[in-house]
Amino acid sequence: MAAFDAYKENRSSKFAMEPFARAVGQDTFAKLEYEGVIVELPIETEPAPGQPPSAPQAQFDHPLKHDYLVARYLSQHTTEWTPESLDVVSFESNSFDALAMTLELIKNEPQCDTFIQRVHNWNWAAALVCIAKAMRTGGGRHSQIQFAVLALVAEKMFDPVQQTRKRANEVLALFPQAIAAPYKAIHSLPELYAQVQQQVLSEAKQKGSELWFPKWRDLFARFDSPTFGEQDLKQIVSSQALIGWTAVNVFRRFKLSKVDVRQLRAYYDACAACDFNDWRASTIRSRVVHALGATDTKVVVELLFEALSQDLHVGADRRRALAGRDRRADSRCRAAPHGDRHLDWHGHQHRKQDPGAQDAARDWRIGVLPRRARRLGAGRHSADRPRARSTAERA
Repeated sequence: MAAFDAYKENRSSKFAMEPFARAVGQDTFAKLEYEGVIVELPIETEPAPGQPPSAPQAQFDHPLKHDYLVARYLSQHTTEWTPESLDVVSFESNSFDALAMTLELIKNEPQCDTFIQRVHNWNWAAALVCIAKAMRTGGGRHSQIQFAVLALVAEKMFDPVQQTRKRANEVLALFPQAIAAPYKAIHSLPELYAQVQQQVLSEAKQKGSELWFPKWRDLFARFDSPTFGEQDLKQIVSSQALIGWTAVNVFRRFKLSKVDVRQLRAYYDACAACDFNDWRASTIRSRVVHALGATDTKVVVELLFEALSQDLHVGADRRRALAGRDRRADSRCRAAPHGDRHLDWHGHQHRKQDPGAQDAARDWRIGVLPRRARRLGAGRHSADRPRARSTAERA
């Protein structure tokens, strides 16, 4: 727990020596220091006149040792499988080593599936990195959940947002050629759906189905029936991450009806009334915004503009939904909400954010929002036009 707390409190590989020593015990700490596992760091700056000296700091001689101890803690404490903790141990999605180690240390397969779903709910690319690394180290035991996550990522190769397509291809490249090649050879969404349906039948015959898998299969296969019932839309609030996000993908394939939008808006409003730090509510709000990505109506656009200015937890999702729907936006505008993160097979993201992201975001506001406002203003009721313009200007 001391290793996890050191990350949580410092958001860095460096930590204060004294509290860490108290947590692990002075004898244990002295031994770790003697063996060179923990290294005391030199004081970088002299204290200001009249100020006490800085507390001595230390770090592990190799960050993977710290990651391993954190992974041991995570593998034994399922209550820590939350977005906040995943942010902590990954340094805000900049390294997935600790998460990959956690997956390898979990021996119970249902718990492995739960962990993958929690990670996928937080960051879909991280879930794929964990699975890919587990396969490379002989830990690939998660056949059906691996299949489901790969299918969802393969659909992202056809996303209207350029950066999402790029990330999907980068993540698929982490897998062995025999697994990634069939997905990379797909050239259209209908081709993907046909291949997934064929593989689903083979998977079910060979290994049997886990309890969630038939529901996921039936949901993912909805690509030619845009009529949704109340129970269909309810899947978006599922506690099972793969079911909830698969529902999002399915709803994004079609333009939703007014009734569909009304129900999804009700979910969003209900979750918006929850505590701002409630990660489950935040997840559902994010899912709703993604689900509205193909629905170009005034009600939807106004909701997204409202959420863009008020909901900081998932503001990037709103920008992505708006940019993704505007097919005429240039590629730089579409990519604006996402940093240029390049994943190697170790799961490191070499740059937290593209240096030009702020310029791209500004271009997005200039290129996409006014265009959207003009569309709203082109309606029959001229009274709506000033509101659309002011909303765009505020965003």
